[in-house]
Amino acid sequence: MYKKILALTILLVMGCIYVVIYGFTSEAASEGWRQSNGGWWYEFSDGSYAMSEYIEGFWVDSDGWYDSAWNGSWYCNSTGWWFQSGSWYPVNEWLKIDKQWYHFNSLGYMDAECWIGDYYVGSSGAWIPNMAKENTSSNSNKEASNNSKEKESNNMVMDIGDERVPVSWEDNESVKELKELASSGLSVSMSMYGGFEQVGYLGQSITRNDKQITTEAGDIVLYSGNQLVVFYGSNSWSYTRLGKINLSQDELKDLLSNGDVRITLSLE
Repeated sequence: MYKKILALTILLVMGCIYVVIYGFTSEAASEGWRQSNGGWWYEFSDGSYAMSEYIEGFWVDSDGWYDSAWNGSWYCNSTGWWFQSGSWYPVNEWLKIDKQWYHFNSLGYMDAECWIGDYYVGSSGAWIPNMAKENTSSNSNKEASNNSKEKESNNMVMDIGDERVPVSWEDNESVKELKELASSGLSVSMSMYGGFEQVGYLGQSITRNDKQITTEAGDIVLYSGNQLVVFYGSNSWSYTRLGKINLSQDELKDLLSNGDVRITLSLE
């Protein structure tokens, strides 16, 4: 009798252990990365799979396969957050990252706590579904006023050759006057100099407030009131600060140290 009770007890315990382990394994395996046909893909808990989005920093293409050439990460500075893969970053577009949709502005920075068309993004930058705009005359007037202000303060963007680069601009009179020049499109022929910078003539002089500074890679400065200088190295001289390109020194060298370039400034 004792042996029968013991055997039943052992069977019961083993059954419980099996249920716990099986249930845990099934739940853990309900969502995650899968491998088949020599490639990787990501399956969601509802049986669907990721497409044209980032999962944990890994890009899944439009066919659902992981593409190692486009691994990406979040970055931030004093201006804001942006997402970057190599030298590429999203500009004026939506991007799905870890199941959330984010919108990035004309400078490549993530938008937050604002409307992007009919879609609202919260403080984290993620799109909040089912948020509806209030359709009142008061809000319409405010929106018209805000749109007017936005038009008056369009963002200035920089292209080096055919590549758009993320720039944080200074808030000073020199940048305001540079923006006026850029309003009709400003193209500057740059020349390499000293093994650490590219310099080009603006075509006219603008306000200057020179100070003795030591520049770093990415710094954009005004020299002698009429020359645009972009650094991929460092130098100590008297300049007026204009802004900074938010790229690594290696990325800047790839863009600027292989010959003369053309820089275009415009408003968006």
